[in-house]
Amino acid sequence: MILLLLEIYCSKITQFRSSKHAKHVWQNTAAEINSKGYNLTWEMYEKKFGNMKGTFKDIKDHNRQSGRGRKKWAYLEIFEELMGSKPAISPAVTEIGSKDSDDLARQYAVPDTEPEASTSIAGEPTAPVKPTRKRKRPADKMPTWFGDFMEKME
Repeated sequence: MILLLLEIYCSKITQFRSSKHAKHVWQNTAAEINSKGYNLTWEMYEKKFGNMKGTFKDIKDHNRQSGRGRKKWAYLEIFEELMGSKPAISPAVTEIGSKDSDDLARQYAVPDTEPEASTSIAGEPTAPVKPTRKRKRPADKMPTWFGDFMEKME
């Protein structure tokens, strides 16, 4: 059934990609598969295909990392032909230090919230100034309600 699903998907791939709402394409696909002796709804076929896409992406991510054992999957080659060049599966690589990566880094930079070190009058750097947190009461003095509670307990 899965091979039949993939075969029909391959034959209708342009319809799936160009269709604004793929529901009708999945309904036609389900009718075509069910005519071969299976009995599932179009939602089940769509979910199965979505799960298989997720499995493919997980395997591709796993195999892309160096030093890890390669994972195998019966449908890996088929999905490689179907989705191997999609940006969601194989994102474009940008060289670190290139103009494009520097532009992206500037575009998505998070402002530095660390207080900057200042210089003293003599020109020597001083440590960053951290805001102090004032306590409402001294640390060694217990709250009055706790003192009352302890007296009642004794």
